[in-house]
Amino acid sequence: MTIAAELPMSRELAETRLQSPVRPDAPVDAGHALFHTYCSPCHGETANGAGTVSQYFGSIPDLTSADVQQHGDGWLYETITNGTERMPRYEFELTPNERWQIVHFLRAAGAAQ
Repeated sequence: MTIAAELPMSRELAETRLQSPVRPDAPVDAGHALFHTYCSPCHGETANGAGTVSQYFGSIPDLTSADVQQHGDGWLYETITNGTERMPRYEFELTPNERWQIVHFLRAAGAAQ
């Protein structure tokens, strides 16, 4: 029996090696729904870092900011996949396609700012 798995890589390496398979003109609805479920409690509905639980965790990054948006899609994907010091990993909770859908939503949210 084969089990699908992804090898972990640094966000910096992912930034240069991974590209989103989601078309730039694809709808963001799926990514927005996933973001709402998995990310908005900390990052807020608009990805601005003002989620309902953010007050308990200190500063939560504004994912629409230039500091975050300057990174490549692979960097965002790898962050979702393996988490950070304060963010859980979603490698097993979300499929690769679902993670890319969230990245696609984040790009749209960043462009709207």
